[in-house]
Amino acid sequence: MQDMLKRTLPLLPFAAALAVLSTAPGCGPIGCFDAANAGGQCPAAADALPYFGDPDCGGRVESVDSEASLKNNDQTGGAMCCYAITNKDSEYGGCTAF
Repeated sequence: MQDMLKRTLPLLPFAAALAVLSTAPGCGPIGCFDAANAGGQCPAAADALPYFGDPDCGGRVESVDSEASLKNNDQTGGAMCCYAITNKDSEYGGCTAF
């Protein structure tokens, strides 16, 4: 028992670090839209969902999970508002109200 404890104890800090890194934010999908669509400034996360499409009818983004990061659009040179997002389930069929 003590032999196993001697071998396992030094590994605990590495296991803890791995657990923290695997649950750290920023590893999921990122969604961006042109800042010009929001008047040139990125909205708060709580207000950004509609910019990814109508959340009730066709939009694929379920939630916006972070505040915005500004990125340059390599194609247009304009600013992009980028957020960590959660996408809807792949089974989501969009709007059926039509």
